[in-house]
Amino acid sequence: MKYLVATAALAAVGVSVCMPATAFNGCKVILCLTGPWQQISECVPDVKEALRCIARGRCWPSCPSAPGVTLAPASPAACPPQYGLYEVDACGRQVMTGCTKNLAIDVAFEGIPSWVRIWTNTGDGSQAVTQYSEPARALYGEHVNLQFDTDYANWLALQPTEPPVTCFEGGH
Repeated sequence: MKYLVATAALAAVGVSVCMPATAFNGCKVILCLTGPWQQISECVPDVKEALRCIARGRCWPSCPSAPGVTLAPASPAACPPQYGLYEVDACGRQVMTGCTKNLAIDVAFEGIPSWVRIWTNTGDGSQAVTQYSEPARALYGEHVNLQFDTDYANWLALQPTEPPVTCFEGGH
């Protein structure tokens, strides 16, 4: 039911509250990001354009009509392991040295600071994946985009099953 209400709210917002310097509607983008935006055809173009604009540092969507929904930059240091860039240290262990998703946006909704977290590449909104909080998963059920989970399962399947080898880096 809330999914239908969110969709109706998107239709009601339309393009009437457009930010003049951007090609997307800030209210629409924020409302879309609180839900399974990849599955709502009306959301996809605006969200992708907003993510590209954010990545370039040119804009930040806002919406005075949605005071309970906010966007905030998330720390790329919290990179999920499936999007990590790794190097092998002197002991043969994989060490994360970077993140392939270098832009993270937290969407706060219903009092939950990280209702969803959007991970994407700078300048490439088409590569965005959504990490859902447990309450968001419960609300959206089958409408959750599973790409984040699929990427994690694929990464996990490639991890060694053997316990790490003890290594003395100093040679003693």
